[in-house]
Amino acid sequence: MIPDVNLYMCHNHLIDQIKEWLGKQGGQADDFGGILRQLSALLNEEDEVRWDYLYNKYHSQWSRLFLDYFDKQQLQDVKKSSKFNYMHEAVFDGVIPTTNTSESENARLAKFTGGKEVLLDVLVLILHQLQLHYLSEFDLAFGDMGNHLVKFQFKSSQRFLTLPSYIGLTRTSSLIY
Repeated sequence: MIPDVNLYMCHNHLIDQIKEWLGKQGGQADDFGGILRQLSALLNEEDEVRWDYLYNKYHSQWSRLFLDYFDKQQLQDVKKSSKFNYMHEAVFDGVIPTTNTSESENARLAKFTGGKEVLLDVLVLILHQLQLHYLSEFDLAFGDMGNHLVKFQFKSSQRFLTLPSYIGLTRTSSLIY
């Protein structure tokens, strides 16, 4: 595990959870607009003091039922996953916390395996090969080569992207291209 890494909730999943709750309360999709715009404003706020101001402003506009739900089940995740918390950590400008990367990786695995189930040892080997490939791409990026760039403030993170010695392979010794 990389030290000092914070975890954030996917913005899309936070919004979907709130939409689902609103729907279960009898709300219609057209009714969600105001709350979802307010939620989006909170998630995209770059200043914590302003976030608190907006939350208090919206707080007075929300129904007691929604406020009870939000404060008990969503407030901590929404605040922690708001831009003012993650904007200093994001590797790429304009990136929001999302699971799109994981979902994209799942699609890549499905495409690679033809959508068929594979034996566990085959899956582990595939994931290992992908890890080696991705780490090689990071090496290129940290060396200012290849198709990707690493921001200056993250250059010191390279030491966390090394393979454990017990694996017994170099990053490129058995890559399948």
